Amino acid sequence: MGVIPFHSAGGYGCAVDELEQAFREAMARVSAPVTVITTCVDGTPSGTTVSAFASLSIAPPMVVFALDNRGGMIDRLRTAGRAGINILAGDQAGIAQRFARRDLADRFAGLAWRDDHHLPRFDGVAAWLRCEQLTFEPGGDHTIVLGTVAEAVAGIFLEIGIDLDHCLALELETCRDGRAEAAAGGRSHGRLQTAPRFWQARFAA
Repeated sequence: MGVIPFHSAGGYGCAVDELEQAFREAMARVSAPVTVITTCVDGTPSGTTVSAFASLSIAPPMVVFALDNRGGMIDRLRTAGRAGINILAGDQAGIAQRFARRDLADRFAGLAWRDDHHLPRFDGVAAWLRCEQLTFEPGGDHTIVLGTVAEAVAGIFLEIGIDLDHCLALELETCRDGRAEAAAGGRSHGRLQTAPRFWQARFAA
């Protein structure tokens, strides 16, 4: 199978497969929040780990995330038309790893979670977002999902004093009449805090 060469500004040639690997390695160095996107179809919960996630808009409050086209989560989200976004705290590596696997029959088994408006919500997350409107757009080998946020809740860690540098936090203070407001004086000004380096290396790209 042939490959298509490209030339960088420095004049060095590289094959497409080498470019893909270089791109993966480069993006693994980009800070990214780690989330588990959840939904429920016919009473059956499902979820997947996603690190390609970001805030998109404050008015109206919207987020964007990307899903691998090879997985079944896209079809389930299309069917449900809604999603829960669990923004994981720094001590929830096990949840991220579990929902990144494809060989588990029941990813929710043994985990502390509850039904929130018929969407799976994990206990102890840094933040929780509920999206009631989803839009899907093609994005190469992924599908880009735009979610309109109906509810934004900061995690309880804000009240018990856990170091924010070791959490993934969305500093949205309130949600009134469909508009999210950034917490006054917050370092992120309504944007997502970055993850600790453990998350970045393991789950980016």
